[in-house]
Order: sequence, then C-alpha cells, then structure tokens
Amino acid sequence: MMKRIAIVLDGITPVNTIVLGAGAKGDEWLEANPNAVEVTGLDPQPGVGTGWTYDGEWVAPVPAEPTPEELAIIEARQSAIAKLEALGLTVDEVQVAFGLVAE
Repeated sequence: MMKRIAIVLDGITPVNTIVLGAGAKGDEWLEANPNAVEVTGLDPQPGVGTGWTYDGEWVAPVPAEPTPEELAIIEARQSAIAKLEALGLTVDEVQVAFGLVAE
C-alpha cells in the first residue's frame, strides 16, 4: 500500500511534510488541518524547501540560471562534440576509445 503524504503550508509555501494515516484517519487529519494538501502519488512530488508553491494548484520552481562556470563547461562540451562529428566520430565511439564506457 502506498504511503499517504501531505504537505503543510504557511500561506503558499510548503513548511512540513506529514505521513497521513490510512483511510479515514488520514482523511480526518486533513479535514482538521485545512493548511495541508495531500500530495500522495503526484509526479513530480512537491517538497519542502525545494521552491514549490501552492495556490490552489502546485507550481514547480523555476530552474536556476546556469553560472558562468557551468555555461563555460556546456559550451566546451558542445564545441568538443562538434569537432568529433566533423572528424566523423560519434561521442559514443570516443567514450569507448578512452574507456569511459564498457564495450
């Protein structure tokens, strides 16, 4: 049986996660705590401290912008892939050649 989960809200911000009792016990707890919303089975599942908000429906956090260092790594990786492809090699072939993946 799947564990029932609820998130307690402070306004629109999740502040606590609760494991609900099965059946009527969990339903009664939810009725007595209108600042809690059941999240059992949601995918992706909202969480406390992860940037989710709730205002009648769950809103996922906006992904963070990459840092300048992360952007440099992404650009270097894309450049390397383009050079390999220009030579007629695939990324998979290079990974096998350098022992980065099992053959």
